[in-house]
Amino acid sequence: MNANIRTAAARHFFIVGAPRAGTTWLATALALHPEIHMCPIKEPHFFALPEAGDLGSRPVTDQNVWDEVAKRGSVHNGWIRDKSNYERLLRPLAGKVAAGEATAAYLHAPLAAAAISEQFPDARIIAILREPISRAVSQLRMDVTLGRVLGSPEEILRRELDAASQSDRAMSQYLKRSLYAAALERYIDSFGRERVLVLRFDDVRSCPERVLELVAHLLDLSPRAFPRWLVLPDNVGVEPRWPKLNYWLIRSGIKDVIRRTVTPGLMRAGKPVFYKEPQPQPLSDKLVHDLREYFEEDIRDTEHITGLDLSGWLQHALT
Repeated sequence: MNANIRTAAARHFFIVGAPRAGTTWLATALALHPEIHMCPIKEPHFFALPEAGDLGSRPVTDQNVWDEVAKRGSVHNGWIRDKSNYERLLRPLAGKVAAGEATAAYLHAPLAAAAISEQFPDARIIAILREPISRAVSQLRMDVTLGRVLGSPEEILRRELDAASQSDRAMSQYLKRSLYAAALERYIDSFGRERVLVLRFDDVRSCPERVLELVAHLLDLSPRAFPRWLVLPDNVGVEPRWPKLNYWLIRSGIKDVIRRTVTPGLMRAGKPVFYKEPQPQPLSDKLVHDLREYFEEDIRDTEHITGLDLSGWLQHALT
C-alpha cells in the first residue's frame, strides 16, 4: 500500500478487538449514531489475515463483496484486499463525519497497528479487553458450536497450556488472544496514548451507556445521539446437543448444503432440536490455578500500560 487510503470522512476509527469481548455489540451500537458510518462488513480483515475459521465456508471477498452487501445489507466477516473496494466500504454517506470498522484480528496481528497508522495516521483506536480465562473459554465454546474444534475447554486449554510451557508462548489462538500487553503497546506506539481507548468487557456489560460516552468523546461526537433504548444484547448463544455429530456435519460440508437448501422457517423450527442453551462445565481448580499463573504477568503489564483496574482478573471469576 503506497498512497494513503482516501475517504470523505474527517475521522476514522478502528475497533481492534479482543475477540469475544463485545466488539460486535459496539459496532452495532455505533452504526446507530447518525454521524457514524460503520463499514457494511463488520470485519473486513484489510490489515490482517483472517484467523483459521474466521471466514466460514462461503467467504465474502473482493470478487463477491458488492453482491453480498446488496443482498444482505451487512456482513459479519470478509477478506477485502483491494484498496478501491476498501475505500468504498469506508466511504460515508452525506452527514456522516466519522467512519470505522471492527476487525477483532487486528489486535494481535503483529503488523496491523503499523499498517493502519500508515494509511490512517490520525485514526482513533478502540480495544475491548475481557478477563483472559473467560475470553478463551467463550471463544472455545463458540468454536465448538461452529464445528471448528472438538473437545471440552478443559481438554483444549490444558493442551495449549502444556504446549506454551515448552516454548514460553501460547501456540494457538485461545491463549494467545487473551494476552494483551504487547498488542496494546504496538497501538500506543503507533497512535499515541490519547488516541487509543481501552475498555473493559466488564464495563460493557455493567454500564454500556458510559462505554458509549467514552467512545463518543474519543470521536468528538455527542453521546446524546445514540438511541435511548440502546442496551447490551443478551448474546448467550447456543451449543450443539451432539457435538461430534455437529462437528462431522460441518466438516463434511453437509451442514452448508442444508443451510443453502432448507427454508428459513424450517431452519428456525429445527434449531431447538439440534441446539440447546449453554450448560458450561466449570474448569477444574487445578487448571484455573495454572491459567491464573500463566496470565498474571500479562495482566499486570496490561494494567500498567492502560491504567485500568484489573485486580479482579487476578482472582478470576468466570463470567
